[in-house]
Amino acid sequence: MGLAKQQEQKILYISPLSLGDVEFQERNLGLPVRAVNQEEFIERVFGHFKGHLCVFLKRADGTPSNTFYKHSEKERMYKYLQTTFGINTYVSYSTFYQKVKKHKSDILRTQSNIVHTYMLVQDLDYYKFGMTDAECLQKIGQMVAKGELICPTFIVSTGQGYQLIWLLEPFKNIAGYTNDLDWRRIQDHMYEQLKELNSDSVVKNPSAVTRLPGSRHNKTKNLVYGFLANEVTFTLQDFLWFYDIVPVADRSVKPKKLNKKKATVTTIVKNWNEYTLNKQREEDIFIFVNVQNERGKSYIGIRNWLALVLRFHALVSSDNDTEYAEKRVKELCEIMDMSETDEEEILRRSLPAETYYKQWIEDTWDRNKYLRGGLFYTNSRMLELMDAKEDYYIQWKMKTIKIKNAKYEAARKRFEKYGEEEADKHTWEAFQERRNEKLASDKADKLWQLEEALDRHPEWTNKQLMEHLGWSLRTIQNYKKKLHK
Repeated sequence: MGLAKQQEQKILYISPLSLGDVEFQERNLGLPVRAVNQEEFIERVFGHFKGHLCVFLKRADGTPSNTFYKHSEKERMYKYLQTTFGINTYVSYSTFYQKVKKHKSDILRTQSNIVHTYMLVQDLDYYKFGMTDAECLQKIGQMVAKGELICPTFIVSTGQGYQLIWLLEPFKNIAGYTNDLDWRRIQDHMYEQLKELNSDSVVKNPSAVTRLPGSRHNKTKNLVYGFLANEVTFTLQDFLWFYDIVPVADRSVKPKKLNKKKATVTTIVKNWNEYTLNKQREEDIFIFVNVQNERGKSYIGIRNWLALVLRFHALVSSDNDTEYAEKRVKELCEIMDMSETDEEEILRRSLPAETYYKQWIEDTWDRNKYLRGGLFYTNSRMLELMDAKEDYYIQWKMKTIKIKNAKYEAARKRFEKYGEEEADKHTWEAFQERRNEKLASDKADKLWQLEEALDRHPEWTNKQLMEHLGWSLRTIQNYKKKLHK
């Protein structure tokens, strides 16, 4: 399979240009890498960050030190790093709001103080198993080549082992909410996956720190090196879909006796009863797949999740009719792109819906593991996972999965008035584009007219050109300047 799985829906691997003293890493990893210095590492990971970046020092006697810097204080931070060279130096996964303690007992490097989180990290202590650096890199390379592991953005040689870092689009990380729980599930999954390389559980905390390239490991006296292995910046969803991790459900729904009588379907979700809402959620999944089929747009990465959610809602709408729920998944398989999978696999992947349903009904779901009972998602979360937050056409087609804001309402009116094919021609952006094209065309036409007139009558004055072309004196003067640029 190679890197094929990493390119099913989004490109998850872009090789860097091989650069620096990287022969050992490339030979064992089997992939090109680029050596990066301390400044480039910080720039690539954090960019123009918000909040305060934390530099953590751990002195030889075990004394810890957290120092916080704003983006505008980077130069001061680099000077500080020069003076602390030789001390174990780390940088935080996240940035933080507060940098000064209000009370002596305050802890600044904690999740409640996080502005954004920037990375996923796995710390590998394989050397404790008697494994060499070369063997570790070879194992990582094999896992990437087989499509078992997303190629990390950075491989950091810590002076004693390796740390793998996946660069993320910065996200808010509030404890107990969807981003936090998704991030932790991904970290847990990769921690288990890399146990053969003696992965360290310390990485499961988003306020943790990682070794900073360009520093020195105090115990071994070895330098810490950073190697860029992948140019991609990821989202949490990339990892959820790649590893088939079920995204955290974020909508709270209390189980109650289902109304089997058919109710009138309205377009306002809050007015729907439990049967009609869940039944229409089923239909919306079919609508989503059909529209993407018509467009030729891939949804391969989320097929298993779509089937799982469909099966769950079918169980809710049918009052736990497992045969009906299975039948609905089979019907979805009939219209889905089934490349590199089959009905049996999709049915197997969607079967846990019965467990989610049972735990929701019985109120026995694990509060530490799951944010809500069941597999109910808010519309915003569903659209985010479907990559359709700004896809107003597909929202318009679906009955329940939509966000009725001003942009949606404007798009809905265009679709209803002009249809899908013509709707995009009637947006403000399209109008501006047509206007700019016309202005550019008019400008080119005027320049051509003036140039032709001057070629035929180089002796003409501005007044004669005004009479000939029918333009104002100011227009003649402006276009003459443009001709001479």
